[in-house]
Formats: sequence, structure tokens, C-alpha cells
Amino acid sequence: MRARGAWLSHWADGEAEQSRDDHRAAVATLRADIERMGQRLRERDEIPSDSSNPSQTGPVHSVQARRPTRAERHAAIRALLAQGHPDREIARRLGISPTTVGAVRRSAQAG
Repeated sequence: MRARGAWLSHWADGEAEQSRDDHRAAVATLRADIERMGQRLRERDEIPSDSSNPSQTGPVHSVQARRPTRAERHAAIRALLAQGHPDREIARRLGISPTTVGAVRRSAQAG
């Protein structure tokens, strides 16, 4: 989301020429990303309902998702690179910067 926001700021500053259709596509993609993120958050916050115990219903707000380690992120990037995905798609899927994906790509090619 941060990478997409940075790109949209760059775009809004007039540093990139885009057609009206490109603007619409970007807005649609951003809306889809936000909806997916919301769905993931809702799924993470849900717990199984136990009708015999009312305290067991509703969202759980005290549980935080564990952030992947750097090694785990790099392994995920390398796996998606091996499948032939472009940097921007990998960045979008993993929620990281395309610059990070490019750095891992260059590192893998050099090593």
C-alpha cells in the first residue's frame, strides 16, 4: 500500500503522463487492494463462535500478526521471481516496495 501511495503521489504531482483510462484503472486497483486488505483484517480478527460462551464472540483485538523476517521475505521474493512474476506484482502480493524486489533480484542474479 505504501508503494502504491508513493506512486500515486508521484502521479498526482504531474511527473507521469497518464490517460483517463489509466487513472480509472489505478483507482480500481487501489480499491481492490484496500478491499483485500480489509478482508484479511476481518478474517484475522474473527474467532470461532461458541454460542454457549458469549465472551467468545466478536473480534479479537489483542492478537497481532507476526511480521515475516527479512529472510522469509527474501525467500518469498525469490520464489515468485522463479515463477516469472514482474517486480511490481511481487511487491503488490507481498506488501513491500518494488525497490526491495529489484534489490533481491539483482542480488540473486549476482550470486
